[in-house]
Amino acid sequence: MKTFHEEIPDLCQDALTDQLFDEHSIFFDIETTGFSPAASTLYMIGCARRKSNRICIDQFFAEKPEEEAEILAAFFQMLSPYTTIITFNGVGFDIPYLKAKADHYKFPEHFRDFEYLDIFKSVSSIKFLLKLENYKQKTIKDGRGSDPCIFHACETSDRRNDASSSYS
Repeated sequence: MKTFHEEIPDLCQDALTDQLFDEHSIFFDIETTGFSPAASTLYMIGCARRKSNRICIDQFFAEKPEEEAEILAAFFQMLSPYTTIITFNGVGFDIPYLKAKADHYKFPEHFRDFEYLDIFKSVSSIKFLLKLENYKQKTIKDGRGSDPCIFHACETSDRRNDASSSYS
């Protein structure tokens, strides 16, 4: 397993970001080789969290399928101090996927203990106002007309791993 850690200045100094993405919140996204937890591999989990005036970006990367349990355990350990999970379609995909993997490895998981902000679900409820061509993460970010910090942290994370997966 490889881990990456980076801290960048927190450039988002606005009330909405401060309210939604505080020091009790963690944003995460997963990368898998498919949609079915039983028939695919979890190979990367990326997280963003605030620590005073910094955004901390952490990635857990499985270089081979046998390291899947290791990245899952590391991620669950990182989750423990947080009360709110922020995702993009995590309620619909990431969290059920991770629950299934935790069950497979007989790891305890505590997803029921968190509050959630699922950006996709939130935006989907106001589709009629946004009138975007689709509701993919990139389209929503670009449609807002600015670069929200949470998306910036994910993009930094995505660029680092664009060609690094041996599972693609």
